[in-house]
Amino acid sequence: MTGLFDKIKKRAGVRGQADAKSAEVEFKPAKEVKLKKPVETHSNASVQAPEGKTEKKIFNNAYRILIKPVVSEKASIAESFNAYTFKVAKNASKKHIKEAVEQIYGVKPEKVRIINVEGKELKVKTGSARRGDWKKAIVTLPKGQSINIHEGV
Repeated sequence: MTGLFDKIKKRAGVRGQADAKSAEVEFKPAKEVKLKKPVETHSNASVQAPEGKTEKKIFNNAYRILIKPVVSEKASIAESFNAYTFKVAKNASKKHIKEAVEQIYGVKPEKVRIINVEGKELKVKTGSARRGDWKKAIVTLPKGQSINIHEGV
């Protein structure tokens, strides 16, 4: 007849053996991947590649910061004064937005203004609901420079 503590000791022994085996395994580093064709993205964000290697283009998080342009009557009037309106990530700062516009559109903004927009209250069949809060950025460009946001709209 075996006791309760004997069963626990056996299990601990099995676990101990498994841990000893896993400690002997060596991990090898991953192989480097070479690109055959360059990745197609915006032309302003390319990285110089050494000779014999293809070019890789990078866009950090610019498209995660600038979510989409705001298409409204007020925003289109502001465009005539070189002020473009974007919906941006909630945690984006003025510096992040400035860098994102520079990376995506290739234009250095003169000024960035940020507005936290509260979501609207809605009447729904079950009572009331609320749209989510979001952040809006108004980016002012220097005179003579512009962005084509409404292409294909």
